[in-house]
Amino acid sequence: MRFSTRYLIGGTLTVYVITTAIMLVSFFKKHSCDNIYPYDALSVDRLDYSLFEFVSISQVLRSQIEETLKSELPPAVDDTLVILDDLKALNNVMHQMERHVDERAARLVLSQPVINYHNFSYIHNPTYYCTESQINVILIIPSATTNFEKRMAARRGNKRDYVLNVENRAKLLFFLGSPSRGGNIHTVQKNIDQEMKEFGDIVQEDFEDSYKNNRLKSVSMLRWVSTYCSTAKFVLRTDDDIEVNVSALISVLHRTSHSLNNFIIGMKRTKDPPRRDNSKYYISEQEYPYPVFPPYLLGGLLGYPVSTARLLYEAAMRTQPIWLEDVYITGICAYKLHIPILEDPEFVFKHE
Repeated sequence: MRFSTRYLIGGTLTVYVITTAIMLVSFFKKHSCDNIYPYDALSVDRLDYSLFEFVSISQVLRSQIEETLKSELPPAVDDTLVILDDLKALNNVMHQMERHVDERAARLVLSQPVINYHNFSYIHNPTYYCTESQINVILIIPSATTNFEKRMAARRGNKRDYVLNVENRAKLLFFLGSPSRGGNIHTVQKNIDQEMKEFGDIVQEDFEDSYKNNRLKSVSMLRWVSTYCSTAKFVLRTDDDIEVNVSALISVLHRTSHSLNNFIIGMKRTKDPPRRDNSKYYISEQEYPYPVFPPYLLGGLLGYPVSTARLLYEAAMRTQPIWLEDVYITGICAYKLHIPILEDPEFVFKHE
């Protein structure tokens, strides 16, 4: 048994080292070519990205090795215990490396001038929301000003059930802009005021609430969480018309946080070209002159640590914006900060 155990350990670690090396070589090769994304403007050293790739792939491979050892070998086997201890030590080292890369990326971002001042005033701002009790998870829902029924459905659904369980230490908030021009602005705002008086769960800024301003709404959520809910651990962002298993999503966030300090989880899109036709998602060449978007996550369901929200907010104030908020926040800003965007089979939703 000891003989086969050593072969398994040796083989797994060999795969670990070789795979990491291949990833690094592939990364250098990929970035030695002309960039097709706006990454040249990010002013971040290529070595930082290589370290980030190294840390990320190491975390994944180490987790796989540890799970294999735990499931395939009896825990009392001496070699198993030794290698698990070594993996724990290695995990601490890699966490230190990740923190150093994160800190350097954050310093580089913060050293750049602010070009997007998000200084909109609050119409409604429950600043006390995260200070009344210790919060672990803040559920944030972007919502159109006239989506009264969808907000009521969200308050009655499984998100409400999760929040009402005090052991989960969770809160739910809706984020709105001001009513769009062209409608009955005063009536809509009066109804929002009454809704806020009744439920107390609305954050509203005074930018115009329109589809083209979704980027502003996304930044408003990052701003509020960073300023008024900084002691929470995780952010779960969902649209107001989707159904999710909140407990399963939070479990994914907890599991991922064991390996990474900062990350975003959602449904990934890769190699999407910008739409130049008469599309809902049209973006001009002047605003985005590149042939494809960077990898990004769809905005309907996102999860990340509060520390990630803080970094994304700082990056969004210092990065040339595009109006497509999911590409901008989870594609361009996340890459600038070395924040990995991830998928998980349990991190899913369906429309109600």
